[in-house]
Amino acid sequence: MPKAIVPASEIQSWWRGWREEDFSWNGLARKSWLGWSVNGSGELIPDDLAGETDRSATLQDYWAFEADHLVNGPDGEFTEFHLPLHWSDDSDTLKSSWSRRRCSAIFGRLASQIKSLKEKYPDHQIIAPLDGVVFPHLLKDNYIPSLVSEHDTLSLSISAVCGKLNIGNVDTIEQLELNNCLFLGPFRIDDISFRELVMLHKCLLVGPFRIQTSKMINGLAFSEAAFFGPVRILACEFNGEVAIEDCVFANSVSLATGTANAGVMIEKTRFLGQSTFSRFGFNSEVYVSETVFAGPTRWVAAKFPGEVNFYKVHFGPANFSRAEFEDHVSFEESTFSEIMEFSHVHFAKYASFRNSIFPSDAGMFTGAFRDARFSDGANFVQVNFYHFAAFDEATFKRPPLLNDDERGDWPFAKAVSLARRASLSSWRRPETERQQMPLERAREYFFGALEGGCRSLKLAMEAKRARALEQKFYRYELRARQSRPSTGPSERIVSAAFYLSSNFGHAIFRPIFLTGFVLLAFGLAFALIHYLAVNLPQSTNIMYDRWYNNDDLARGINLSGRQVFRPFSIWDIGTKTIDPWENDILIGGGFFIGLATRLAGTLESMISIGLLFMSGLAIKRRFQLG
Repeated sequence: MPKAIVPASEIQSWWRGWREEDFSWNGLARKSWLGWSVNGSGELIPDDLAGETDRSATLQDYWAFEADHLVNGPDGEFTEFHLPLHWSDDSDTLKSSWSRRRCSAIFGRLASQIKSLKEKYPDHQIIAPLDGVVFPHLLKDNYIPSLVSEHDTLSLSISAVCGKLNIGNVDTIEQLELNNCLFLGPFRIDDISFRELVMLHKCLLVGPFRIQTSKMINGLAFSEAAFFGPVRILACEFNGEVAIEDCVFANSVSLATGTANAGVMIEKTRFLGQSTFSRFGFNSEVYVSETVFAGPTRWVAAKFPGEVNFYKVHFGPANFSRAEFEDHVSFEESTFSEIMEFSHVHFAKYASFRNSIFPSDAGMFTGAFRDARFSDGANFVQVNFYHFAAFDEATFKRPPLLNDDERGDWPFAKAVSLARRASLSSWRRPETERQQMPLERAREYFFGALEGGCRSLKLAMEAKRARALEQKFYRYELRARQSRPSTGPSERIVSAAFYLSSNFGHAIFRPIFLTGFVLLAFGLAFALIHYLAVNLPQSTNIMYDRWYNNDDLARGINLSGRQVFRPFSIWDIGTKTIDPWENDILIGGGFFIGLATRLAGTLESMISIGLLFMSGLAIKRRFQLG
């Protein structure tokens, strides 16, 4: 995976917003510090201890201990805490070159301020107002959480962390609130238990972000955040809802080996790199809507005990193989634009793919549901559904809902066309075997999967006696088998004849029309045999003249008709009752001409019986007789 490129405009835009907030010394005087007041002696006191004459505190009141350390510049006076890396004219403030010792000395004053207020008001929660603070990159990576004691709240708003941030020095934090913050370096949260919500809102994270072996008692909320580095959430327990809304993940994302016990909601979010949710326990509902997984997404062996709803989700390569859906699952109006994989998946309850869009390339959907088990109903009603090869070796307890296509066999013709195109492209599934293969093997694979998919659908319809659909998929199965290289020539010829003569026993009138054609053809043949037998010794001119002056054709059709309506009757014609015309070809023409005529009549009877039988079979199937 190539390293994500962070648009400079995103960072510049964040700094513009930071400057508009105005965290200069004078700007701090215009910002309230909620929950605190200032008494007549200029001391900070909680609001519940304030008198009527005390005024509301501002951020400048809190940072008054920095009044002797202000830095003057083109944008005004700033505390060393709120000093940006660059002035608005892009000149350097030299903050980025501070030594680690200087950083520790400066931020040590903040720790003293927090400690002083906690000692003075031990019964009150002290949340340092760190709004607008710019933490230099050489500050110790665990400095910020060192400001937080057990059961405290860590809150940052419109703050920039230029270096590493590691939250992991305490066992329990009350709440983590990060609002409109910029994180330029790696950000890690390890082995922490959060009593309240962990919230990131409108944050820009440039470096890697990791949460590991932590517990969120009240859940996790990411909203309008942009993650440009890799995101790893490993071995965490979420007892509150996990909500991700309107976020961008430009690099890889991994959510693995943890549990979500109160639901997962992902809305209007873009995953641009690879996303992995494998081996994660989704112990409650999962709702994903209007979200894009542009890169490969893997939900391999994920467990879903609750309802799952992927609504209007756009998938790139999507792999759900060996996943377990124990409740209702929906992928309605979702789009699978590349390889989709649901092999060995168990759908314990109703599964709906209604109005979803599958890939148009057979190399991407063939075998998608191989060995999948549908233990309840399934809905695959779509605008155009021709992805029969996706169901190779799938099993259905109930017949799935499919399109009621009034265009006849158009969907299957499309499926055959796609299988041929994919064979020529030499695609190969599963996705771990992408090398090209010979055309014959490719045709065997794709048409074998098409045959298997139609067979799976046929068996599903057969189990519930949906005869019309069962017969349709049986026809499709036989037609797909014709195109497999492993099918022998004799079987292919018989199958082709069966298809052309009666559409595999489905056409009612085609065999009848063919029977009439056979009658005429053999009648013409009998007439020609008689003409040759009688006139062979004569000249060609006489033969030509007499062809149009006798009733050979009518008598030939009469003889042919008897073989249709009285099969094998040509063997019943005896010398005592024989018609003179028939005597010419059965006896008078010699042994070989007579034998050839009887064999031709026998062949006509056999063909006619077969055609009429197939017409009757089609009637029986069409009207569910017997």
